[in-house]
Amino acid sequence: MQFTTILLIAAAILTFLSGVAVFAGVTRDERAQGAWFFVMTLGTAAWAVGIGMFLALPTNATDVAPWALFTLYVGAMVMLSAFVGYVGWGYKTGRVLTVLYCLVGVGLAGALLYDPSILYSSITLSETGNSIKIVEGWFYWAYIAFCMVTALSMLGFTLYRLLHAKKRSERAGMAVLMIGTSIAGVVLSIFDMLLPLERYDLIWVGPLATSLNILCFYYAILRFRIMTLVTGWLKILSYIIIMMSGAIIYMIAFFAIFTALFHIPSPSSSVLILNFIMVVVMLLLIPVISEISAFVRSLISVQTVDIAYIAKKLNHLAPQNVDMRELASFLADHMHFEYVGFLINGRLYGSSSLPLSADELAQISMLKTARPGSVWQDFNEPVGKICSEQDISAIAELHNAKGKAFGQIIVGKPLGKMQFDRRDLIQMEMIINLVAAVIDSEKHLRA
Repeated sequence: MQFTTILLIAAAILTFLSGVAVFAGVTRDERAQGAWFFVMTLGTAAWAVGIGMFLALPTNATDVAPWALFTLYVGAMVMLSAFVGYVGWGYKTGRVLTVLYCLVGVGLAGALLYDPSILYSSITLSETGNSIKIVEGWFYWAYIAFCMVTALSMLGFTLYRLLHAKKRSERAGMAVLMIGTSIAGVVLSIFDMLLPLERYDLIWVGPLATSLNILCFYYAILRFRIMTLVTGWLKILSYIIIMMSGAIIYMIAFFAIFTALFHIPSPSSSVLILNFIMVVVMLLLIPVISEISAFVRSLISVQTVDIAYIAKKLNHLAPQNVDMRELASFLADHMHFEYVGFLINGRLYGSSSLPLSADELAQISMLKTARPGSVWQDFNEPVGKICSEQDISAIAELHNAKGKAFGQIIVGKPLGKMQFDRRDLIQMEMIINLVAAVIDSEKHLRA
């Protein structure tokens, strides 16, 4: 098996699993968009696998070669049509164009299946490299025209969404996606549409460039939230991207070092496959190591919250001006929570950055008053969704000396635990009144 084939299979797995994670984790409102993204990743995976299969075929695999080529070209058309659906399905014009491109793609695929000679006149399978002799007839130019029109359409819809986005974060996310798509499109046009007329051995560059677009999409989701994924599935997507990207980077580095040290054109297939399996196994062990680390951390630190020290520190801070972000960080560190934040007058002061929009903060601040005898507020459906996405476990009211609520404390998950238990609530309740007194006195000092 060739080195490029291993990279293409890794890229195909990365792309397909990303599509599964997005489709499974997207909210109901964005289900159609997630479905088109899944179809796009399915087409990309088929395209990459088709290229990898064809380039790795032995000289006697003449019966398999036409099917590998069919998978290659049909996968590319599925990918491009679905990408238009992903960026443009929310608009009437986008839905019409997506359906039209799908129909044209089905027609081209049917013609190729019926008569492969409309694309190539001969197939060459040799030890020096596999290639085909492309027929420069109506099918190939129709295929190139199809690719160019769909690519321009998806860039057009991406630009339209960028210019008409209401939120700054959405504009930034679409800009990242457009940059990644543009770069991948240029590479694809050169290596998979123009060069194949002269050289067919470089068509593997296109799918690897498209993987860059998947990484841009992942970054846009994580950083700018262009799609809303349930936290659990976002973590799964993150791990898939990191794991497969790490495997690809390792294989490229290994290939370069091996060939430089031993002056061999290419390591043997068994060496490449063994290294790829080893790096995947090591990456798969990361969650296990993380869980063990969290368990040990919970045994060592989470069980030993020094309430007396925290209370002493808070009493010492009470007559002073307090940096509320430092106070939040202090509580997060010593209470062993992933996050602690104070929401006061629409502003969030947290132990770390939490990507909440002004509208989301407003929804949290308008939660119903806590029940009598309790400081903890019940989540309504919109706030429950926000808390699930951000790993927020509980929200409590902060009361001044007169018993009036003036803000809220937002608490993340306890370190080393999957959920917030009663003991954590009791520990937090013991210090919330002291925290409220510190913040309230600090407000009076400023006044």
